[in-house]
Amino acid sequence: MFKKLTNQLFMNGGQKSISVSGYKSFLKKSFYSVLILSIAFRVLYCLFCAYIEDDTGLYLNIARAFYLDQSLPKFDLNFYPLLISYGMHCGFDPITVAYFLSLLSSIILLFVTYGIGKLIFKRRFYAIIALGVVGSHPKLIALGSRLIRDGHYLMLFAVTVYFLLKAYKNKNCFYWFLSGGFTALASAFRKEGAELIVFIVLSLLFILFSSKENIKIQMLLFVRNMFIALTGFMLTFAFINYLIYDELRLENNIVVHCLQKLKNVKKWD
Repeated sequence: MFKKLTNQLFMNGGQKSISVSGYKSFLKKSFYSVLILSIAFRVLYCLFCAYIEDDTGLYLNIARAFYLDQSLPKFDLNFYPLLISYGMHCGFDPITVAYFLSLLSSIILLFVTYGIGKLIFKRRFYAIIALGVVGSHPKLIALGSRLIRDGHYLMLFAVTVYFLLKAYKNKNCFYWFLSGGFTALASAFRKEGAELIVFIVLSLLFILFSSKENIKIQMLLFVRNMFIALTGFMLTFAFINYLIYDELRLENNIVVHCLQKLKNVKKWD
């Protein structure tokens, strides 16, 4: 029966082109179906099953202190409460902002997973399977409604891996810069994010020793790409620390100023 079906599909060039177009249409519909279902799972869980954890209160209190221009010890600070405080400057409730950020990171992770699957397997079919696995995993669905840093860190970790794969496939310096920048963003949510630098170094070493080109040229490329990645890391890390430590409590904070221009609201108390 399978042989008969195969003969019917690929009997001539015209039928083959029809079958190929049908297969592409099937992949397109499958992608959107899996993506919509995955997003729906997260939204429904966030609406009906979400709960506030113990650590959430700490992040919300830090965000409120940011918003009210209060001083805090530096070891309590990270980028997550700062983002919540920016949402409060737009007039939103801090819990609503935190839920939105968690859900957004969870949805971005779905797209990044699909991109990683395409880069690794080079076929959309396997990328859709990878998307389905991540999209239907219970813990990852729940992570999209947890008001903690882990979901954001996981998403930024995946984005870093994606740009490392893009850098390897396309030999583009800009992707090395982006991988360094997203490593800094990940470390702004969790200090363990700085360990992603090891992945960058290992990726560069793999390229160095797997290449059949001149070793001197490869060494120069290794040094260049490593410098670009570290530059992306340092620039992003410096900018984040500038926002958190230096500019945050000043009245001319450029981010807060722009947000208040968009929506003029009274301070929350």
